[in-house]
Amino acid sequence: MIEEIGAGDTPVILYAKASSHLLTAAAESGANVLSVDWRVDLANVREQVGMGVALQGNVDPCVLLGPEEGVRRAACEAVEKTGGIGHILNLGHGILQQSPVENARAFVTAGQNAPVTADARSERAS
Repeated sequence: MIEEIGAGDTPVILYAKASSHLLTAAAESGANVLSVDWRVDLANVREQVGMGVALQGNVDPCVLLGPEEGVRRAACEAVEKTGGIGHILNLGHGILQQSPVENARAFVTAGQNAPVTADARSERAS
């Protein structure tokens, strides 16, 4: 499918909302990145699809409506699930219009400061 759109060297992100039962097939689509919604566990997805495709996501957008500490924790937990390896931190389905700007900033900052772990690298290699 991805070959047919003629993306060439342009990276392709495939967003798979509410399709946990199709993730293996989506990972084999030829996309460079598989973007998943907040309903799936990133560690489980990584185990299911392997390291051949990067993952994007997947914090519940509603988290940004809560306290700033919860926002930071959710961002760090998402990065921790993949060890930051082959992972683009993002919300699991866009930002809600009423999200406080301060919380969006806290999300980005927490993601930038979340550690990429050597443990995740060694686990993925085995």
